[in-house]
Amino acid sequence: MLHNALKTKTHEAHMRLHVHSFTQPLQSATLTRVEYERILKGFYTYYSALEHHYEGVKSDFGNIFDPVAALEKDFQTLGISPPKNNSFGKAVQTDLPADFDHYIGYLYVKQGSTLGGQIMSKNIERTIGLDRDKKVHFFNPYGKSTGPVWKSFLAYLERIEDSVCMDSAIHGANHAFSAMEQALTKWKTNN
Repeated sequence: MLHNALKTKTHEAHMRLHVHSFTQPLQSATLTRVEYERILKGFYTYYSALEHHYEGVKSDFGNIFDPVAALEKDFQTLGISPPKNNSFGKAVQTDLPADFDHYIGYLYVKQGSTLGGQIMSKNIERTIGLDRDKKVHFFNPYGKSTGPVWKSFLAYLERIEDSVCMDSAIHGANHAFSAMEQALTKWKTNN
């Protein structure tokens, strides 16, 4: 199964992000608004580059997470500006083909991020004191629908798995995780 292969073959890269020093404050009771804003900007540089890289690839999965739009909503909520475009290419190396098979790997990473993000959003709301009417868009884009959306994505993977080169999808997912790690490290170092 494509999902199991993606999960197994990307586990190590995925786990490195959970302990990355840039994302650790998201799980802390001492998260500050300044740290939170900095983290959002780091993710913005990463997702802007990858979304641009894959912009010509289409999928018929009906509920694709748009991280750039979600981040821009969070910036608006916080009253801050997104990073300038010139920082995107410096933060993320996208040397993979922008084809459907590699995109499926990236999509797996992107859609899967909403699961962990839902847990982090509770800590974010509590620690930085967001008003009830101010939603955390990037880390919790689907709200209570997160579980059902993830299940529909897994069904989508099952439906398309015979038409996807599994090795390319795994390579795309591992690249997405590694590129995220590199982008966040560069952003932390330089900002």
